[in-house]
Parts: sequence; C-alpha cells; structure tokens
Amino acid sequence: MMLPQILESALATEGGNEGGGGDDQEDAMAEEGSSEAAELVAEWVDRAALASCQLYLNELKKLKGLSAQGAQQLAADLEYFSNVLSTLGLAAPSVLAAWQAALVAPDSSALEGLKELDAGEGGSNEAKIAVEVVTKLRTLQISSGGG
Repeated sequence: MMLPQILESALATEGGNEGGGGDDQEDAMAEEGSSEAAELVAEWVDRAALASCQLYLNELKKLKGLSAQGAQQLAADLEYFSNVLSTLGLAAPSVLAAWQAALVAPDSSALEGLKELDAGEGGSNEAKIAVEVVTKLRTLQISSGGG
C-alpha cells in the first residue's frame, strides 16, 4: 500500500529539484529520500517479478498437452516474458530458459541433447525436469539412458 506514496514522493522530489535554487541540506535530504524510494521500488519489482515467474511455472506444470503450434506459441510467450524481465534488469530463471529451449527443439534427438547439456553444465534439476515435461507434453519420445 505504500508503493504509490513512495513513487509520488520520488517523483515530487525529482520535480522539485529541477528548478534549482534549493539549499545544499534540502538537496541532500531530497537525494537521500529519492535513493530510499528507488531501493524500495527495485525491491518491490524484484519480488513481483519472482512471484510472477513462480506463478508462470505453476501454470506450465498444469498443461495436459501441446500441439506443435501450441509449443511455438508458448515458446514465443516465454521469450516475451523473459524480455520483460530483462527490461526490468532481472535475469529469467534457468528453468524458464529450459522450457523455452525444449519447446522450440525440432525433434526428440534435440530434446535428448538438451537433457545432456543440462546435466553436463551442472544444470539444475528443475531444468532437466522441464525438458522431460515438455517431451511428454509434445508426445515425443526420448531415451532415458543413464544420466
């Protein structure tokens, strides 16, 4: 509930400094208040983005199946979401990147390669699971060789 007031305060502080002519103490206080507001906004954006990622992943786990066109659309949606996160200065979680890579993989051999890549580069278990889930959703078969 405080975010609108903080943003208004930060904007008012910026707007008040444009005219110049304030004394040094007022400028220092305004700068400190603006810095605090920026930190709070950054923390809020970070938390909101992480919560959005978790909600997105929860919804992905609910999928029952994907057509080829559905996989392409979901990959495009994930790319858009990742771009939004990037614009906010945040990195997309590796599991979202794994979902996107698996969705655009052209065939089962490419998916198998993704599983090996994740394992070989110390990839997260979540990323490996994402590749397996997408494989099932796309009804492709990959070998479950020792890994």
